[in-house]
Amino acid sequence: MLYTIVYSDPHSCVFCIINGGSALLNKVNFCATVPQNERHVFTMKLFNTHELITRKDIEIALKVSQATAILIIREMLAQGMLIKEKGGKYSRYKRGKV
Repeated sequence: MLYTIVYSDPHSCVFCIINGGSALLNKVNFCATVPQNERHVFTMKLFNTHELITRKDIEIALKVSQATAILIIREMLAQGMLIKEKGGKYSRYKRGKV
């Protein structure tokens, strides 16, 4: 099984993207969510393996709720870090110019 390590925190928690997909695996069972101050950085790392990302990708990768993922997306859109590609149910986001 191929995987890419995209984040590792000080508590030896490693998150991996399996086979280039958006499902993430935590190597140890006691992993917590990504720290709030690192959410934008970690979201941008998803673009290492994805051209476009969805809200659900962010939910899975950061282990956050749907509402929190929406807030993260809104913040990143306002800062120019993300550009909305499609709208509505099929919203996709690409890397911004920033």
